[in-house]
Amino acid sequence: MIVGLTVVLGSLGCAGDDGASGAAPEFSAQDRNPESPSYGQDVSPRDHVGHVSGWFFLHSTCGYCRGQVPHLDALQDELDASHPELGIRLLLVNELGYEAEEAAVLALTDLPYLQDNDPSHGAWAAWRPVFRDVVILDAENVQVGRFNLTEYDVGDPGYYAALRGMLLAAAGAE
Repeated sequence: MIVGLTVVLGSLGCAGDDGASGAAPEFSAQDRNPESPSYGQDVSPRDHVGHVSGWFFLHSTCGYCRGQVPHLDALQDELDASHPELGIRLLLVNELGYEAEEAAVLALTDLPYLQDNDPSHGAWAAWRPVFRDVVILDAENVQVGRFNLTEYDVGDPGYYAALRGMLLAAAGAE
């Protein structure tokens, strides 16, 4: 049983570069995972308009982060199998300067792996996540939650279920 689970809900409280109130700020980065369907393409939150998305902000050099990736990969597989009509997508966003263990992360997953490469306008600068946040965007690209994997290890079945529930709720499925 999970007691005291706290997550941050609500919008970013700012306008995106397209002027939409509450829309997540825009960025794009190349997907560097050869196992991902979007490999080699620039990926942006705008690519996911119409679907819920979860963006895990990690460091490839962090062993704990790498330990979370297989659980997120399993969650994506589960969501694809149980709710394919929802099109929920999980993505990994590595912070600039922490690329050294990229290959170790890529060996664990087929999720899109985005390498942030712009310290002024990239994902980390634009969204200002807390290290190890999964930022959840609704179908209109509005942030509806954050789930921090430092506090809530998704290797724990209860926390895994909590993140799954947040993603499904954002998609209107629960």
